[in-house]
Amino acid sequence: MPWWKSSINGSSAFLVSHTSWRNKWPGGQQVRQLEYLVERELSLDASYRALWWCTVQPETWRAEGIQPEGENYTSPGLLWKALTEDVDFGSPAESRYWAIFHYQSEMLQGPRSIGLVEDMRRFAAMERELEMDYVELLNSCQPQSMDAEQENWVADPDLPTYSWENAAEVPTASLPVAELDLWKPDIAAAILPGKEVHVQVPFSLLQNVKESFLKNNISYEVMIPDVQKVIQHQTMVAPENQKISLNNFDYTKYHPMHEIYDWMTQIREEYDDIVTLHHLGTTYEQRPIFYFKIGWPSDQKKKIIWMDCGIHAREWISVAFCQWFIREILENQHSNPVLNKALRNIDFYIVPVLNIDGFIYSWTTDRLWRKSRSSHKNGTCYGVDLNRNFDAQWCSIGASENCSTLTYCGTGPNSEPESAAVADLVGSLKSEILCFLTIHSYSQLILLPYGYTKDPSKNHEEMLTVAEKAAAKLQQRHGTTYKVGSSAHILFAQTGGTKVPDSSSGSSRDWAADLGINFVYTFELRDNGTYGFELPENQIKPTCEETTDAVLTIVDYLNEKYFNSANSLLSTNLWINLCLPFIIAIYY
Repeated sequence: MPWWKSSINGSSAFLVSHTSWRNKWPGGQQVRQLEYLVERELSLDASYRALWWCTVQPETWRAEGIQPEGENYTSPGLLWKALTEDVDFGSPAESRYWAIFHYQSEMLQGPRSIGLVEDMRRFAAMERELEMDYVELLNSCQPQSMDAEQENWVADPDLPTYSWENAAEVPTASLPVAELDLWKPDIAAAILPGKEVHVQVPFSLLQNVKESFLKNNISYEVMIPDVQKVIQHQTMVAPENQKISLNNFDYTKYHPMHEIYDWMTQIREEYDDIVTLHHLGTTYEQRPIFYFKIGWPSDQKKKIIWMDCGIHAREWISVAFCQWFIREILENQHSNPVLNKALRNIDFYIVPVLNIDGFIYSWTTDRLWRKSRSSHKNGTCYGVDLNRNFDAQWCSIGASENCSTLTYCGTGPNSEPESAAVADLVGSLKSEILCFLTIHSYSQLILLPYGYTKDPSKNHEEMLTVAEKAAAKLQQRHGTTYKVGSSAHILFAQTGGTKVPDSSSGSSRDWAADLGINFVYTFELRDNGTYGFELPENQIKPTCEETTDAVLTIVDYLNEKYFNSANSLLSTNLWINLCLPFIIAIYY
């Protein structure tokens, strides 16, 4: 079911996928009763006025002079027209989130559905989509009971009615609608019965949400009691005019973008024999995106391992890992046997922060911002989920075409300058890239292609074997366990194989696999939800240590697979060439 948000004269209305109160809203209601409910809720909460839609008989609409004679259906578009004409919205400040509508998909049946669909298109043309509210959360956790209630609602033509005189009998919502920030999974469609759901709740609604969960027999645990307190602690940084030094750079701290830019420059200058810094592209807000090329000089063309971090702004541990891993290569290139072998044949292309605009915004304004910062619909909503913007079954599943959602896929494949920059460079180097790694958080997963289908990639078994070795190596360091598999496979397994999972399309991982790169992985780093995206700094070191072990396991496999036999052959030929003149000299 779609979620819509509209803005008219400064007021907002919601179209919500909601089933739990359907059978409490009968036919035969007067439009005036909707006004009453607005007034009733307004007296309780001026910021959140709940207005519940009941199906109104066509005769009622005609009596109100709203619906043309001969029309035989009720649509959200007509209801919206009624409300805009008959309901006093109040000031924008008072009516920030004031109305809820429910659009019944079962109405799209029979000959009358054509008119309803067309009216919905007009209705939706000016709407914006929300991510989730607590009602959707309840419905997702209790699908069987909700489905049964829906069936009863559809099957019963003799539902009771409520009159204006008996308005007190009309059931009203016990909770206002709230925008909840869904953390895990990142789309409502992936919520499964019996599985954990992580969601951020505004403090003003916390008690009401707790009571609602208790009433609906949903167990819960408060993971982070005060999100803002954690944010304030993590975003305490030095002034921008205070320069950093590699000598005292702290890899166990999170760093804002101006410090990371300084760090990039100093890394390039300090290790200019092995490091070059390249311009990848420019962000929407005109900031430069850089990547490091790290490798020992060679006269021969070398293969590439790609790594990007920070595609989602709030995933700070991802950025911290890229910095840590770069330091690991540079400081241990000779002492670490895996790096020592790999750097002879492989160059690392590493993007420390891809979504720079969003990353900066997560430091200055909204710690939990996910998307980029591009402007859409005349500045009414911002940002694209860059990991839904690549040309891999773009926007077909697990993504939204509505710009106010967290998973907004953009206006087209690679519509954003950040994703387009990656697509251009990686596309031009695809024959040289052995492995594509994209680093995210959280959930402790190593994910393989694909997210948009359960069909395996061409070398799925080999990729899976390597990933399992990497996860085992990771666990040896600190005991952290990771799940391994394709996005679709992991979700499908969690359902017991009872339904096709809703995963995601447009990811950089799936795009790289479709491009023909043989080894493609998404790392979802710590943790499993205790801190979520706000992983404390005391976990940076263990997270980066164990993830480095996992990545180097993959690197070692690739080096052995592609270069070990070639190196042995080269050594044998070199020995013969060196010894042959000596043997000939003795003979003569």
